[in-house]
Amino acid sequence: MRLGLLLLFSGALGISTRPEKLAEEPSYTSPPQYVALKFGGAAPRWLVIDGVNAYLDRNLDNRITPDELVEGVLDLDPPPQVKQEVTFEFAAIGGFDRLSVEVTTRDPALDRPGDPDPAATRVIAFAHRGKTYEHVQTISSVTSELAPVAWFSGPRTLGLVEPTVPTALVADDAVEVRVSMGTPGNGRFAFVRHPYDQWIPSHARPEARVTFRPQSPDVESVRKSVRFRGRC
Repeated sequence: MRLGLLLLFSGALGISTRPEKLAEEPSYTSPPQYVALKFGGAAPRWLVIDGVNAYLDRNLDNRITPDELVEGVLDLDPPPQVKQEVTFEFAAIGGFDRLSVEVTTRDPALDRPGDPDPAATRVIAFAHRGKTYEHVQTISSVTSELAPVAWFSGPRTLGLVEPTVPTALVADDAVEVRVSMGTPGNGRFAFVRHPYDQWIPSHARPEARVTFRPQSPDVESVRKSVRFRGRC
């Protein structure tokens, strides 16, 4: 018997609002990629990736202007299956010392069956505060209407590390549940992870209530309590 995993966490509800549509944009050198970032109680702001350049709407006026351009550093030796990897460094913002953004584009020539969409651009944003940081690993959008919104310095809860990967409960087999502490966002892959060791004491063992939903209507759901034992 196989049952699909439904893991529910109480606490923060994430972001229900989105930033306003951009009123002004420059002439881009390549098809733009959009992500929105929210810091604390401030409104979300736009991050636009333009090839090896990036723009961040620092003053929250919903305008992307040439003076907001940051040039990226191109990795000349990216890992396998990566066509291009660019890193951007932004100055202090939203109570953080700095913001680092890594943008990776896959190489379609090295694609394999089952691999993620090679056209997707992976964006990893690190918001640094001293020796710690919060980070999100998301996928940008070619339109601002569908762009993910990530929330830094938001209310903390627990969330699945890989929420898009189905997990099944099989009779007599062990099941592994991996979660992170952080803040839900708006859209796919918008969960901002926090440094859990700051908020959960080393001796604490959080517990989650897990519901495994049946794959057929004639089978009842299975509910289990899972006490987390390991950290990584």
